[in-house]
Amino acid sequence: LERINIKKQEIEDKVKTIEKKIKALEETKKIINRLMSEGTSIYFNPAEIDTIIRNFQIELITLKTQLKTLKGFDISVEPVIPERPEKPQKKLILSVSLVSSFLLGIFLALFVDWLEEARRRHQGT
Repeated sequence: LERINIKKQEIEDKVKTIEKKIKALEETKKIINRLMSEGTSIYFNPAEIDTIIRNFQIELITLKTQLKTLKGFDISVEPVIPERPEKPQKKLILSVSLVSSFLLGIFLALFVDWLEEARRRHQGT
């Protein structure tokens, strides 16, 4: 629970920092737009500010989603620990293998019979 609170605090700090950066960039964008409307030369591409703001907004959404999904859990029911180890069920394994081998034997016999019949038909024509 303590680690969750620490992580939550880290994410909240990042959110605050990004929000401050976005506000500062938007203020810079307003100043640049005002300077451009006055006809002052600007020596960089103002569209880069929009891209940076968009990237910060995406990161902000991601962090807020992480903050909402960050949850802890408590164990409400203690797990039951068996007193002795489980042993393999020999009767079940033996019966399943017996039935499987029986079915496989029947399939193999029918397949061999089909092959011989197909060979006889092919040689007879």
